[in-house]
Amino acid sequence: MFDHLSPDQQALAEYMSRLSEEGFRAGWMENVEYLLWSAVTGNTAGMRWALQDEEVAKLRELSEQCHGWIVHEDDRLRFLPLGEWEPRYRAHQTERTIQIEGRLYSREEFQAEVDARRKRLVELRQMSQVAERDLEEALAELFGALLSDDFKWARGFA
Repeated sequence: MFDHLSPDQQALAEYMSRLSEEGFRAGWMENVEYLLWSAVTGNTAGMRWALQDEEVAKLRELSEQCHGWIVHEDDRLRFLPLGEWEPRYRAHQTERTIQIEGRLYSREEFQAEVDARRKRLVELRQMSQVAERDLEEALAELFGALLSDDFKWARGFA
């Protein structure tokens, strides 16, 4: 997948792919290059998909080593020198925005926000299902205890 890239370009592509996999469970989420560049340039206000400072620093370092960025085009990864990438990024951010509650999101930032919130809702739902089962078990145990011989006095109140 990365054979056509130089070793420095391959290192950047592999790292970007790894971050995409970790964040979105996709080897290369559509337009992830724009989200990652937003992180590199510090343009992450309001994004829920947050990279660690070390990850951003490594992205920046790998980009500087190869003097460019990796994009996904025509079903393959392609290297762009920074002189080509940066204007493309700016144009992309300008033409692909959504305004919500007074904040301007790129479509990728918006999608990352939606994906992060969806992931959190799934986590909360799973937690509530566990809590519901625990509550049902506790109620069954309590009900069983109330009906046991140890609590005969409680039957008079039923």
